[in-house]
Amino acid sequence: MAEVTLTLTDAPGGVLIKLHSDAPLPQPHEDGGTVAQNLVLMALATVQQEFYTITGNAVVPVVSH
Repeated sequence: MAEVTLTLTDAPGGVLIKLHSDAPLPQPHEDGGTVAQNLVLMALATVQQEFYTITGNAVVPVVSH
C-alpha cells in the first residue's frame, strides 16, 4: 500500500508537477506498482497530453528521488 501525491503548481512559463510516493514507483515499462501509483501515473499522462493539446507545449518531466 502506498500513499501517492500528484501536485500541480503554476510556475513561470508553465506548470510545476510534483509526484511523490512513499513506496518506490515502478520503472518505465515495468509491471508492478500499487493501484494508487498506477492511477497517478495515468493521471500524469493525461495531464501531459491535455497540456500539449491546449498549449502546444510539451510537459518535460524532471525526475527527483
